[in-house]
Amino acid sequence: MPATIVVPLDMSETSETALPVAKAFAADSGASVLLVSVVDVSTEFAAWMRDSTDTEDFEKEQARTQEYLDGLASQFDGANVQTLVRTGRPEVEILSVLDETPDPLVVMSSHGRSGFNRLLVGSVAGRVVGGAPCPVVVVRASDSGEPMPETRSIEKVLVPLDGSGFAEQALEAALTSLESKKLQFHLVRIPETVTWQTTPYAGGMANYQMVETYMDASRTDATAYLTEVAERLEGRGHSVTWEVRSGVIADEIVTAAGEQNVDLVVIATHGRTGFRRLVMGSVAERILRDVSAPLMMVRPEDED
Repeated sequence: MPATIVVPLDMSETSETALPVAKAFAADSGASVLLVSVVDVSTEFAAWMRDSTDTEDFEKEQARTQEYLDGLASQFDGANVQTLVRTGRPEVEILSVLDETPDPLVVMSSHGRSGFNRLLVGSVAGRVVGGAPCPVVVVRASDSGEPMPETRSIEKVLVPLDGSGFAEQALEAALTSLESKKLQFHLVRIPETVTWQTTPYAGGMANYQMVETYMDASRTDATAYLTEVAERLEGRGHSVTWEVRSGVIADEIVTAAGEQNVDLVVIATHGRTGFRRLVMGSVAERILRDVSAPLMMVRPEDED
């Protein structure tokens, strides 16, 4: 179970979309909350302000940031909330805070003041996900100006599994993060699709039959695997549904999340072929762009 929910904020309304989710995790897990804001010195003006012999403007910015965090902290009813203002490059300072914090869980918005041109690749959120020593929950901020559905409690969780130990670490991270709750899990497995081509030459139909046989065996294996995982979860007191789907991985995860109306999607950043480099590629971008639920990304311990 996480000891501290770390919430990076940059004084923008979009970054604050992470707050309801952080409150939900804090309420469900009993963890304390650490609100973090970094006075960004990576811009030319900010660096000049930092290095200027007249430090008054820089000190005012730090004080303004502290006042901002104090105001947000007052909104957490019943939670142990602390605030921290750091100076430097946002992703570097956030990762440093995580290294200094025992058993953290990050909850952050997909966007901040930098706008909506980037979701993960090249963004602060993406760099935090890639370097964090803990799970990172990314909350998609609306790019239309409309408010996103507010997460008040985590009850139903979607976990795509590919049969690897990597993916099961994501499942275990969800269990650990919400250890005190009995959850509703919806497990999904999407076997790798094998393509075939029939030709006018001998063997075309045989190739088709081999592919069909392979896909049938894959679906049978997936069914047996999900049944076994479901039994394990039910033995721990959770309720479980599961399904085997066919198609493009990202599309199927998005569709399943919508159909099941889940509160959280949990994925590993690494797994079998098809899930490899999941977090830094188009699959995670697609999921985050089209799923309204928060996305927990878990980097397996032996990924490196």
